Amino acid sequence: MIRRMIILISVLVVLIIAAVFGGLYFYGRSALNTEVTVEMGTPINAMTFAKSPERPVTFADLEEGQTYDTNIDPGEYIIRIKSGMYTYKCKLIIVDTTPPNLDVKGVTFFGEREVTPEDFVVSATDYSEVTLSFVAQPAPDREGEQTVQIRATDESGNETVKDATLTLIVDTEPPVMEGVRDELYAYVNETVSYKENVVITDDKDPDASFDVDASSVDMTKAGTYPVTYTAKDTAGNVTTIATQLKVMERLYDEEQIRQMARDVLQQIVNDNMSDREKLSAVYVWCRGNIGYTNMTDDGDWMKAAHQGFTAHQGDCFVYCACAKTLLDELGITNMIIGKIPNTLDHTKHFWNLVDIGEGWYHFDTTPRRAGGEFCYVDDATLMAYSAAHDQSHNYDHEQYPNVR
Repeated sequence: MIRRMIILISVLVVLIIAAVFGGLYFYGRSALNTEVTVEMGTPINAMTFAKSPERPVTFADLEEGQTYDTNIDPGEYIIRIKSGMYTYKCKLIIVDTTPPNLDVKGVTFFGEREVTPEDFVVSATDYSEVTLSFVAQPAPDREGEQTVQIRATDESGNETVKDATLTLIVDTEPPVMEGVRDELYAYVNETVSYKENVVITDDKDPDASFDVDASSVDMTKAGTYPVTYTAKDTAGNVTTIATQLKVMERLYDEEQIRQMARDVLQQIVNDNMSDREKLSAVYVWCRGNIGYTNMTDDGDWMKAAHQGFTAHQGDCFVYCACAKTLLDELGITNMIIGKIPNTLDHTKHFWNLVDIGEGWYHFDTTPRRAGGEFCYVDDATLMAYSAAHDQSHNYDHEQYPNVR
């Protein structure tokens, strides 16, 4: 009898314990959403599975506070959630119903060419890979504007369609290339600025470009070498100009240049002259002994002065280089000044500033078609002339000393 009582009590205790733990298990499970559906790429934490914020739950396989990355393929995943003293298996369903983000732009092409959806796309983003396509293939030979529909499709089949404009321009005219000289000059081992003062324009294409082929040039040896300029627009129209570069041995040094200046001064000045009279003598010599021709560069004052003293011809830089050398030998303070290049024709001009103890004045020995004398000119006078003659002497006043 006693033994039966013990067995009954034991069974009862087991049943009570089972009931308690079973109740706890189902109590914990009742706190959970056992199936959760979220959009791909949406971060979730364990509380996403909790039915109530008062019943906290945690990820069984992640550290506390971590989130679960849903930027994975859509589908069903088993997530282990801890609620109370038990761990439960819950189902996470990841779906992708969001179409890609698509940003497009209009494009302009010159002439017929293959057109791709990528030509129009600024950006196309999604949590999965995006494929680009046309809703309808554009006409690659239709001149003018047409509307093109760009479609972005993600791996789940979600689509975004945007309209863009395709403009086709028929362009058969080649670019115009100006400023290429009939012959270029340089000295052995000098650097040549082939593109300087060369301007490319096109009737339809603002982005026409040009290249210079100087591959045959050997700057270490004197000689005459071919140089080819090629301008090309987007439509493929080409302009080619062939010229040549004459590479010369430098047959003089600075002392030789200065001796040439001293030889000139010996003929035109004397010790009885004032500085103003000496300035006038230099001015008259440059004007009377150098003929104007547009054939030099502005990178080497010695080369320019040598040309003026020997060939007696050159452009404005030759005039001011000869004047500089003569003024240096006279001990007159001077500097070369340049105007701001004209934005339309890119023309340059150079002259001198001089100071004989009375402050800085302009000194321009280059003859001008419009006339004018600029031997010892104050700033107001020269600026008035410049304003009346297409900004002929417009310069950056902040780069130079104040002129009287």
